Amino acid sequence: MMNWLNNFIIYLDTVFHNWGFHFYDIPALVLCLIMAITGLLHWLKQNKRDDDHEEELKDFYEDFKERHGLSNDTQIKEVR
Repeated sequence: MMNWLNNFIIYLDTVFHNWGFHFYDIPALVLCLIMAITGLLHWLKQNKRDDDHEEELKDFYEDFKERHGLSNDTQIKEVR
């Protein structure tokens, strides 16, 4: 019953070996592609979060200056 599966695996191994691939290379390539896409999406989303955070800080400092009666010329030292 599993004879067709064994034959299929042997066929794929033969074809991939003739192309210079091994049977396990295809899943590894798919995994690498998925990881690259995931990394790219994370990088893009992180840049957006950084931009949003900068806007929130700017709004916070403007509000802080208004509440404490500071002029716009006053520099607030950011502590990191």
